[in-house]
Amino acid sequence: MLPDRNAHRITRSAWSGMAALLLLAFASVSHSQQRTTDDSPRSASDITDWLTPVDDREMRPYPPDGARPSENPPSFRWRKMESGDVYEVFIKLEDGPLVRRLSSTNILALDRPLPPGTHSWRVRRWGAYADADNWSNERRFEIESRTPVRQVMSPAGAFRIAAGRGRPRLLPPDPQRSLMIADAYIGWKRPYFDAVLDQLQTGNTEFPEMDGPLSRSGAAQLSQEQLVQLRRNIRASVNRVMRQTYQGLLVWVVTRNLREGDQGLAEARAAANWLTSLDPLGITSDEVADLLNLRIAIALATTYDVMYDALDVIERTSMLAAIENRVQQTFDKFVVDESRALAAYPYNSHGFRHALGILAISTIMAGETPRAQSWFNATYPVFSGFGNPWGGDDGGYSNGINYATWDMLNNLQYWDTIRNVTGADYFSSGWTRQAGNFLQYIIPPGSPTSGFGDGAEDFKPLLWTETIRMLFERTRLPQTGHLYAAWRDLLVRNDAELPELEAEFASWTFLLGAGAPPAAIDRSTATIEGLPDLAIFPSIGWVAMHSDLADPDRFSIYFKSSPYGSFNHSHADQNSFIINGRQQPLAIDSGYYDTFRSRHHLAWTTQTVAHNAITYDGGKGQPWDDLSAQGNLERFVSCPGYDAVTGNATQAYRGELQEARRTLLYLRPGTLLVHDRLRSTVPRRFEWNIHADHKMKPWEGRGGPTNLDS
Repeated sequence: MLPDRNAHRITRSAWSGMAALLLLAFASVSHSQQRTTDDSPRSASDITDWLTPVDDREMRPYPPDGARPSENPPSFRWRKMESGDVYEVFIKLEDGPLVRRLSSTNILALDRPLPPGTHSWRVRRWGAYADADNWSNERRFEIESRTPVRQVMSPAGAFRIAAGRGRPRLLPPDPQRSLMIADAYIGWKRPYFDAVLDQLQTGNTEFPEMDGPLSRSGAAQLSQEQLVQLRRNIRASVNRVMRQTYQGLLVWVVTRNLREGDQGLAEARAAANWLTSLDPLGITSDEVADLLNLRIAIALATTYDVMYDALDVIERTSMLAAIENRVQQTFDKFVVDESRALAAYPYNSHGFRHALGILAISTIMAGETPRAQSWFNATYPVFSGFGNPWGGDDGGYSNGINYATWDMLNNLQYWDTIRNVTGADYFSSGWTRQAGNFLQYIIPPGSPTSGFGDGAEDFKPLLWTETIRMLFERTRLPQTGHLYAAWRDLLVRNDAELPELEAEFASWTFLLGAGAPPAAIDRSTATIEGLPDLAIFPSIGWVAMHSDLADPDRFSIYFKSSPYGSFNHSHADQNSFIINGRQQPLAIDSGYYDTFRSRHHLAWTTQTVAHNAITYDGGKGQPWDDLSAQGNLERFVSCPGYDAVTGNATQAYRGELQEARRTLLYLRPGTLLVHDRLRSTVPRRFEWNIHADHKMKPWEGRGGPTNLDS
């Protein structure tokens, strides 16, 4: 997609404001109409007090006033004050006694569910700060009788279980372990196992030399261009060796348990010893390559656990030292450092993944090093009380589908580890249970793109299908299972092949991380036919309106006005929309995602002008990478035959506009009315941007609107 290709702009000068109405029509297809009702989580408004963030990056209070949490008990979170503070939390039940808890962190996870009812909570700093004026305002929340119950273990209890587990801790006990191995060797996953075995036997087993520029001192002698190329080469080499490590471990576990010898043991051992020998403070350190550093650590921890009895004392000692050095760097940077500590500033994509990785490693290494308990105690509250910083109880993910699936695939290894070792099950959390619903509405079968955010232009049906399948294996929610089956059926009809296991850990996660095979999908009960065609995701400010959700040849309209602003992998696109139809993109997010902060990414893809949104005075728009450049879903209506939604993006324009509201009225199946209300105190030339893959023509005369997909 080129920056200026098929970008259409309607302009008008205005002193006080502008109200514009545009009609877009697209060819319809025959389908059965369906009455729609709102089944989205109720939008919650919050109140202002000392819990309210001063910096937009700070922890937001939860549950907000009027919330309806999707798990019971909900976690409680609030703005972190001074280091070392202790907080007193009062939960006032509608019918029952007062629940009082003290917490050494600003995240509280209760150990038992609350009764149904409308309750309230408030918090104050305890101790020297405990006085009547220190209380926050009360925030009301509702627990319904149907709200799923989630069992949350105490940190001490979970760590005690981890430390008492025999090895290998990563694998569940029989009979579940035997079922997993049977699936991989003689069951439905055998083609994947054969692919892993073939890659292991035919892959390059030579390892790079460990001298020269691979060391920290050698890297310091290189130019910036040479260093960038060196990092790429090192990352490729390390990824290849990590893939060999996991493949060897997997083959060894499967064949050893079937008493077929020690296939894979030598390959896994050699690869793990090479990873151990890497300088943890060199070019694979946290400072230079933070994600690579932690992935090396989890690969070594996995090897330490699975091959414990096969390693000699020297190998175990060296491996343990490497794990400690690598994890401690990340722990100090993202957990201890108060300027970026996740409990205070959770909106950090790398940092949050690191917290999960550190927690997973600490469960594997419990009892092997005293550092493990420190790592565990600091990261477990974040895991148990704040599972996902990029969305809320509706399952939304503000960074978009591309990063939602990427995060799920990366985090599955950590979630599986934590569950297998401690029993703490993240897959029963509210966000994880609703994530399948989010995927159902944003990438239903037949979707040609990924929605909003970095990588929105990507079409990855194989990746989506396998991600949904692995999510279904772990949550066992019928709707997620049906979504997987529907995507799979569509791919089979299109003669798609199984995806390659490209990630170095994917083979392990896919074959030995999921447990028993998914239950058979009952199409009569696990169907989307009864779901509404409209979904609202208020936690991220996204709306999805479909002509017929169950029809792959549907028309789909997506609208965004998000409280996450343009931060991280989101774009400066508040009050923008996307139209897909007949499995083709019609009104698109233009630009492409080559790499984060590339020239094209900064100059076009992230900018307002690249989206179907309002700019002014020659392409000026909203700022990018700004959490405060927010939009807001003000209202929505759903009736038979049409849906309507209004977003307010005034704040996103940072004072340049006094009003920026957009209303979409979707008249099923083939007409969209777009009404903009814009106001400025100084003269502006407003621009109405719309982008498409194919040339569009404006409607002129009485011949009817031009079809956008013609």
